[in-house]
Amino acid sequence: MADETAGAVDIDDDGADGAATLLTENPGNDGPGDAEEPGTETAEGAPETYRDFVLPEGMTADERLRGDFEPVARELDLTQTQAQRLVDLYAGQVRQAEARVLEAHRGIVDGWAEATRTDAELGGDRLTATLADGRRALKQLGTPALSNWLDQTGAGSHPELVRFVAKVGRTLADDGFVVAGKGGGRPSTPKDFYPNSRME
Repeated sequence: MADETAGAVDIDDDGADGAATLLTENPGNDGPGDAEEPGTETAEGAPETYRDFVLPEGMTADERLRGDFEPVARELDLTQTQAQRLVDLYAGQVRQAEARVLEAHRGIVDGWAEATRTDAELGGDRLTATLADGRRALKQLGTPALSNWLDQTGAGSHPELVRFVAKVGRTLADDGFVVAGKGGGRPSTPKDFYPNSRME
């Protein structure tokens, strides 16, 4: 179940909604506070139709997964409350899985940044100049969407991407290259490219 939804939901860090799960509730004892709404299900057993399950804030329902879950819940004769507890348990597992993935990715990105800082060509005393060259390339040739992607993925810290973009930035500086619409000066003429030509 986790593989089908973990990548399709956007989960914040607030935790579950505090409802008891199968592991924390006394088995077979719903308690007086768990009385069902009249007409929604019998005193025991599954309702004809399950109401919408409550999900943690920031998590959206996967209708395909719900379609797979409800027949199983009815087969097991789960009440609305019992089925909700399983949903709570599953949502908690999804949260934990996503947290582990994010933590692992942060570790990878931090490793890229450290490799860039310590690279003999890019880092050390050269790091400031390296980053300035790379930012020049992004400013003149890149787009806001590219910058956002570099931030979201962490790729802007990868040493090989930094190496490439910095080389592009140095080339722009050495050649005095000006992107159309982003710089001043007169327009180029054929004489600029062919100084020995008689073309005007």
